[in-house]
Amino acid sequence: MTYDLAFYEAETEVAYTSANLVLPVILQLTGAHTVIDIGCGTGAWAAVAADLGCEVRGVDKDVPVHLQLVPVVDRDLTAGYDCTGWDLAICLEVAEHLEEEAGPPLIKGLAWAGAVLFSAATPGQPGIGHINCRPHDYWHDLFARHGYTPAHVGPLFTEPVASFYIRNMFLYRRTT
Repeated sequence: MTYDLAFYEAETEVAYTSANLVLPVILQLTGAHTVIDIGCGTGAWAAVAADLGCEVRGVDKDVPVHLQLVPVVDRDLTAGYDCTGWDLAICLEVAEHLEEEAGPPLIKGLAWAGAVLFSAATPGQPGIGHINCRPHDYWHDLFARHGYTPAHVGPLFTEPVASFYIRNMFLYRRTT
């Protein structure tokens, strides 16, 4: 699916506002200094991480260069993306935009990072291009295959953090 300018503008504003409130807490919890944002859109979360002193990389497909807040690696995410060497991988409200078969490789690539901040739309959650909405347990099971357990960090936050982040955001850490 190709997203239009209105989608990117709305996504960027919500993401930037939320990231400014969420990332200081997550960086403190994880001690992360390097952050990769998978499915970053314009790169709002990565831009905030950079403002907080982190080395960052954004990864997404077909994001117009003139809208990018950080340089974005142009990559099809259906085969996942290897996050080896990154302290924190961020993948927020992305998985529901990918076909069902993309879920396992997406999670496998994320699981190479030290920790993962992840959220995905649940069944019935409205949104543009939602084709793979799953309950949280579906994603927990995929992460568990790679030795990660979830902590529901969304409820640590209140508005103006977007309600879908509050509802769906988990911090996954390796347990094995």
